[in-house]
Amino acid sequence: MPERKWTNQQLDAIRSLGQNLLVSAAAGSGKTAVLARRAVQLVCVKPRCNVNNLLVVTFTEAAAGEMKSRIGQALRQQLQITPEDAHVRRQFALLEHIQCSTIHSFCNRLLRQHFDRLGLDPDFRVLDEDEAALLRLDVVRQVFQERYDRAESEPFHRRIRSRAR
Repeated sequence: MPERKWTNQQLDAIRSLGQNLLVSAAAGSGKTAVLARRAVQLVCVKPRCNVNNLLVVTFTEAAAGEMKSRIGQALRQQLQITPEDAHVRRQFALLEHIQCSTIHSFCNRLLRQHFDRLGLDPDFRVLDEDEAALLRLDVVRQVFQERYDRAESEPFHRRIRSRAR
């Protein structure tokens, strides 16, 4: 597979070491490829880190799976270039331990690991979409009712009366 042609900004993101990085760009612009190559840079270029020290966070499960796959492909390519490198071989073997997930999954895992420090019930769960919609509706109704019941909210009452006509 031929080496990809990177833009200057992409190369800056790939080679920017020693700091956290947020990549934001349009769909199809190569974000996943850039972040995968950056992960390999962090793992393979001195000072090296281990793949299980990386945190890669995306917005969708599909993107997280794609990212993990791309990091694996990039590590495999690096291994073909430097097959004698024990560190790269070890990182390829540790690939399943990389923290590559959605923001929601990462936060959920973090909360489950530290529920005791946070005073959370260990059996907490994340609302599904239907439950969240019902909760939002309940909150809107409650806020509306509280506002409506206040005697001093005459502008609000006028607005409601004008809508009722």
